[in-house]
Amino acid sequence: MRAVILFIFLLAPLFCFAGLEYNDLILQAQQPEMSDQQRGAYRNLATQIYNEMNPYYAEVCTATQYLPHVPRATKGGTGGHATLFLQGACLDESSEYPKLKMCDETTPQSDPHKGVGVSLNLMFSNVRFVAIPGRDNFFKGPEKWGQAITPEVVEKTRAYYFSKPWHNNIKIASEERDGCSCINFKCLPNELKQCLIDKNTGIDFAISYARTSYCTKLPLPKEALAKIVSHLNKQNTQAYIQAKNGKRGYKYDVLLDNCSHLIHNALASTGFFDPKKQLSSNLINKLRALPSEWLADLGFTYFTGGEFGYMSVPIHNFNRIAQRSIKLPVKIPELMWKNKDVSKTLSRYSWIPSGSGNMIEVIGMRTNNSSFDEGEVGVGFLLAKEDFEQFTNPYDSDFKPYYSDLCQNLQFHKDNLNTALSKTSMWLTSLSSKMRFNKRQFYKTYNEAIGISLSKVNDDLDIYRSHGFSCD
Repeated sequence: MRAVILFIFLLAPLFCFAGLEYNDLILQAQQPEMSDQQRGAYRNLATQIYNEMNPYYAEVCTATQYLPHVPRATKGGTGGHATLFLQGACLDESSEYPKLKMCDETTPQSDPHKGVGVSLNLMFSNVRFVAIPGRDNFFKGPEKWGQAITPEVVEKTRAYYFSKPWHNNIKIASEERDGCSCINFKCLPNELKQCLIDKNTGIDFAISYARTSYCTKLPLPKEALAKIVSHLNKQNTQAYIQAKNGKRGYKYDVLLDNCSHLIHNALASTGFFDPKKQLSSNLINKLRALPSEWLADLGFTYFTGGEFGYMSVPIHNFNRIAQRSIKLPVKIPELMWKNKDVSKTLSRYSWIPSGSGNMIEVIGMRTNNSSFDEGEVGVGFLLAKEDFEQFTNPYDSDFKPYYSDLCQNLQFHKDNLNTALSKTSMWLTSLSSKMRFNKRQFYKTYNEAIGISLSKVNDDLDIYRSHGFSCD
């Protein structure tokens, strides 16, 4: 009973929203009196409902610049950071280095360790990424929403993560050991682990302590998530084995091999879009990388290794996924027929990568905070500010409420899919005999996939209403 009373007390003032809102910036603007504790309770409910609808999804985030005021932490670059959260994947606790696995089907959605956060770090030398089990451990940290983030709280948080095995056996590159309590290669394992945790609190874990995360949520077929898990495991296994054999397992390169490359290519393993070709790290290739995204956007893909160029920037991951999921023109079948990526996802999984749950989430930095300053998001890298803010800023002229309001998101995708179903059904009935065989087969597959997606939207609307929300 006490839990019910607390739930009502925290959330009652927030039900005035048209639907569940996943953008903290909008929540703060519309209800400035909302406390961190209330926003945390609201977010927990929103996540619970979303996970009930989508047991498998990738959440790709770009985080703001890291600006710490605590000992043993260093200011981050202006490009921010790219992270990945995978719902339906778990940490493989039997592995001696960070490795993933598909979660046990019997694990309930409410399990705090279901889902895993992935973050590549420039300090690592024998793996590419650390894996943090559980959404709260990755984004929220051990302290409850509403807790002031003081230097004392940061030290307590560091002790919490040091007590966990998640950073065990990860080695630090010698050039990144400044500020560690050891010198060169004389570091003891626990000294390395403590240094990693001290320098990366609010970067690879407890991210909300230090940064706002701008995220695109991409529901996935189970088989597609398994592809991502396999790809990431291969990356860490290769690095770890190489390091065990006396070679450098991983060396960070801000232009050619960074946090954003890892996430882009993990998603590309599903067929969602093309992978980025990665060049070896040398001066000539760095010079090739710098203009490559700009040249690729102009269509000179022959010189850039493909449609995305060699360089990778966190904010571009966010924008590309939003453009290719939320804004995918599914109700124009002719455009889908010409889209090679949609053809791949249809043939592999009968999956159209736009539908219920393709949306934006903004997880705001803790506001009661004396340990970290709020940084800027890394726009300006060949991406106009308005191209980013159209998805995140409600005052932008191109912003649409369905980007982050769950009710409006469900209704938008339902309308889109109904239009697409009507058009493909009509064309299959009246024009099928005039279509080439491969085009006719595409339309049939596309029509069936639309039906599956529509069924999911209707199921999700039922889940939404079952939690006491209306959505008409």
